[in-house]
Amino acid sequence: MNSGNRNSGNRNSGDRNSGNGNSGYMNSGNRNSGDWNSGDWNSGNRNSGNRNSGDWNSCDNSSGFLNTKSEDTIQVFNKPCLREVLEDADIPDFFYFESGDDYKQSWQDSYNTADEEDRNKVKLLPNFDAEVFFELTGIDLRGDTK
Repeated sequence: MNSGNRNSGNRNSGDRNSGNGNSGYMNSGNRNSGDWNSGDWNSGNRNSGNRNSGDWNSCDNSSGFLNTKSEDTIQVFNKPCLREVLEDADIPDFFYFESGDDYKQSWQDSYNTADEEDRNKVKLLPNFDAEVFFELTGIDLRGDTK
């Protein structure tokens, strides 16, 4: 399932990727999008470390630019949250899906195949906001009191 040149791993697109689920160019690690990322779950360009968005970060979990230190506070549903609180949360399994051409449709497809217990986990996430969730995913939990 690789496209491009010199890919190793699975589901890579672009050129010279190693790992799994990468898109872009010269990525190593897993599930990177963008260019020249090493580590895992990076988006943006030239990140090392893990779970970075933005560019040129060498730390983990940064959304800014040119950072070497991770922040203790992050944004969750557009509100401040301690990183450790989110790390301790039970993230629903349906959050982990392969995105197709229509991002919101991919969210909805994943949600629709989840069982009720997994669906309800989203409402237990720190700072849960049904309006923000709807804006991001197209899944309408506004008014859902279960």
